[in-house]
Amino acid sequence: MKVDNAIKAGSIKEEYEYIAGQRCDCGGGFERNSQALFFDDAKVPHDQITVSCKSCGKKKDFWFDCSEFFGKY
Repeated sequence: MKVDNAIKAGSIKEEYEYIAGQRCDCGGGFERNSQALFFDDAKVPHDQITVSCKSCGKKKDFWFDCSEFFGKY
């Protein structure tokens, strides 16, 4: 698996704060549905956070490079 355009994050809190600052195309905010850990082809850990819009229900995945903090807490 190759993850393109993953957002670099220094903590899970940073991931959640990033998502809280984003808006759906309709203007609604997001709520988290699930979170999963994946390793790309280079063995870099990534969090995949699936969200849905509170207004229209549209789902979206956010990908974060969590190599800075993975396994350190």
